[in-house]
Amino acid sequence: MANLLETSIFFSSADKLLSYPPSNPQTLLLPFSAFINGGRRRRKTSSITFATDTVSTTTSTQVKNNVEIGVVEDPMEAEVAQGYTMAQFCDKIIDLFLNEKPKVKEWKKYLVLRDEWNKYSLNFYKRCRTRADTETDPLLKQRLVSLESKVKKIDEEMEKHNDLLKEIQENPTDINAIAAKRRRDFTGEFFRYVALLSETLDGLEDRDGM
Repeated sequence: MANLLETSIFFSSADKLLSYPPSNPQTLLLPFSAFINGGRRRRKTSSITFATDTVSTTTSTQVKNNVEIGVVEDPMEAEVAQGYTMAQFCDKIIDLFLNEKPKVKEWKKYLVLRDEWNKYSLNFYKRCRTRADTETDPLLKQRLVSLESKVKKIDEEMEKHNDLLKEIQENPTDINAIAAKRRRDFTGEFFRYVALLSETLDGLEDRDGM
């Protein structure tokens, strides 16, 4: 069963459902859902489930069996979604970012799903480097190198915003103290991150209910 990121990658009309938040900072107020349920809205009807537990159990069993028979599986060849190996899934993300959705603001719609993105990020960067190293077309080689660098920068920025959001979620009654301590982190980009997260989850929830 695909998780939220996999569902977004494979769903071709994501751009119609996930719109970038408004630029007016006065409208970027923290939605109530950002402080409850881990930043995820509760779904009335949902067919999207996280595959974390299943994957962990399967992976542990596979690793144990592989150790017993002396087999070391390449993680890039492991199946992750809809018959795709990790390498093929990363290639799909690379193609999506380079060709179908080449704008940074569109990439953010996928990276905002932090728990899911973190499952693939290291392999995504590794795949970018592998393809760049073997690419003979100098223009495409540079695009792959640039893609890795740009996505990493967004990734690091979003991780900082996510860290602040988690602190707020875990200490909702201490928000004034958090604001005083981390005032510099409450930037326009942080509120845009929260708005984008809320809109992304709303879009996936609406799509899931179709």
